[in-house]
Amino acid sequence: MFGFFKKHQILTFFLSFFALEILSFFGFLYPPAGAALFWIAAASVLIVSLWRIEYGLLIVLAELLIGSKGYLFALDFGGTTVSIRLALFLVVMGVWLAGFIIKKQYRGFWTRIPFLGWYALIFAALGLGSAQALILGNNFSNLFFDLNGYLYFALLFPLADVFGRADARKRLGEIAVAAITWVSIKTFLVFFVFAHGLWLYMPSVYTWIRTTGVGEIVKMDGNFYRVFFQGHVYQLIALIILLGIAGYAASGQRQQARGQKFFWFFSILMMSVVLLSFSRSFWVGMAVGIIALLGIMRYRFSAPLYGYVKFFGIAGGVAGASIIFLFALMNVPPTKGDLLSPASLISERATTQEAAGQSRLELLKPLWSGILKHPFLGSGFGSTVTYHTKDPRALQSNPSGEYTTFAFEWGYLDIWYKMGLFGLIAFGGLLGSIYWSLWQAMRKTSENTLFGFDDRAMAAGFFASITALAAVHFFTPYITHPLGIGFILVSSLFAAIINKSTANSKS
Repeated sequence: MFGFFKKHQILTFFLSFFALEILSFFGFLYPPAGAALFWIAAASVLIVSLWRIEYGLLIVLAELLIGSKGYLFALDFGGTTVSIRLALFLVVMGVWLAGFIIKKQYRGFWTRIPFLGWYALIFAALGLGSAQALILGNNFSNLFFDLNGYLYFALLFPLADVFGRADARKRLGEIAVAAITWVSIKTFLVFFVFAHGLWLYMPSVYTWIRTTGVGEIVKMDGNFYRVFFQGHVYQLIALIILLGIAGYAASGQRQQARGQKFFWFFSILMMSVVLLSFSRSFWVGMAVGIIALLGIMRYRFSAPLYGYVKFFGIAGGVAGASIIFLFALMNVPPTKGDLLSPASLISERATTQEAAGQSRLELLKPLWSGILKHPFLGSGFGSTVTYHTKDPRALQSNPSGEYTTFAFEWGYLDIWYKMGLFGLIAFGGLLGSIYWSLWQAMRKTSENTLFGFDDRAMAAGFFASITALAAVHFFTPYITHPLGIGFILVSSLFAAIINKSTANSKS
C-alpha cells in the first residue's frame, strides 16, 4: 500500500489531523477561541479553494473521514449551531460553481458525470420530499435539518470535474489512509485512558466527543468502555476493501499491489475498530460484505477450493489478531477485577436486547403507519413520528418515554416515509447501476492499477463495501447521511473509471 503512496505525504496528513483534533479540543474548552478557529478554518479553505479547487475538495472529504457528524468546530449563529462541515461545503461549492460559470466549462462536462440519469432521479426525489414537506405544512426547522445532509449529493459535480485525474485520486488515497489510521489510533487512545482511568480530564474528553458529535463512550461490564464513532463506518469500508483484495489474490489472480506486507497491519487495525465499536449494525454489514466477497470469488474469479480455505484463513487470522490486540488493550497494564475477554463481550453484545434495540422495534409500528398515509409521494422531509423509547437520555427529559423525532434508525423506511416509493426507486437504481458497473469490470482483464492494486481487485472491494454499507443502512441511516453519501459519490466515480480502464485495456 505504501509502495504506491508517498509515505511523507501520509505522515504529513496524519500529523495535520492530530493537530486539528488538539485545536478542536482547545476550542471546546475555550468557546471564544473555538469561534475564532471556526472562522480561521473557513477562511483558510476559501483561500485554498481559490488557489486550487482540488485541495478544497480534498479538505471537505478529509473532514468527512475524521469528523463523524461534522462539529469538530462549530459556531453559534442566532441560536443555531452551524457545523464546520456545512461551512466548508458552502465555501467549496461556491468557489467551484463561480469558477465553472466564469470559465464556461460546459462543453463535455455532463458526459464526465457517471450515472447521471440515476443521480437526476435522486435530485428529483429530494425535490419531491421538499415539496411534500411544504404542501403538508411540516415544521420548517425540521425540514431544514432533515434535508441539509442530502446537500452533499451536490459534490458530485465538482468531484467529477476534478477527480478524473490520476494525481487527484492518488492524493485522495493518501488522505484516506492517513485519516482512517488517525481515527483508529484515536479510538484506541480514548478507550485505553477510559478503561484504565489514566486521564484527569476524562470528563472533559467525554463531553467534547459528545458535543462535537464525533461519537459516544458507554461504560459496559467491568472496566470495558464501548467507544463508538459514527465515522467508524469508514473503518468497516476499508476492512471490506482490504478483504476484497485478499479474496482476489486467494482466487489465484495475479496481484500487482506493492507493499503487501502492510496488509496485515491495516486489516487488523480496521477489524479492531469495528469490533471495539460494538455496533451490531457494523457487524451485520461486515458479515454481509464478506458473503458478497465469497459470491464474487465464486462467480467472477472462479476461485478453487483452496482459495476459499486461504481466504477464510486470512479473515480468521485478522479476526484472531484483532481480538488478541483488544485483550491486551483492555488488560495491560492489569486493572482491578477479573480479566476482560473481548470474545465474551462480543458474544454478549450480539445477543443482548438493550434500550437502543428495543427502541428500534418500538419505532416500527408508528413509522409504518406513517408510510401508509402517503406511500407513493411520501410525507416530506421533517415529517415526525411519535413512539415510546427506552433510551435513557430521552427518559431524562420525558419519564413517560414518549418521544417525537424526524430522524429514524430504519434507513430504507426513512426514505420511503419522506420521499415515497419514488425515492426508494431512485436510491435503489443508483446503487444497482454502480453494482452492475463494478460487476462488469471484474470479469475483464486489465493491466491498470487503482491505488496500486489491480482494477479487478479494487472493483471487488468496492462492490462488497457498498453491499456492506447498504446492509448497515437497513438499521442505521448512512446512505442518506453525508458519511455514506460521500462514499457513494466516490464509489460511483471510481466504478466509472475502473470500468473504463478495463474496457480500454481489452480493446
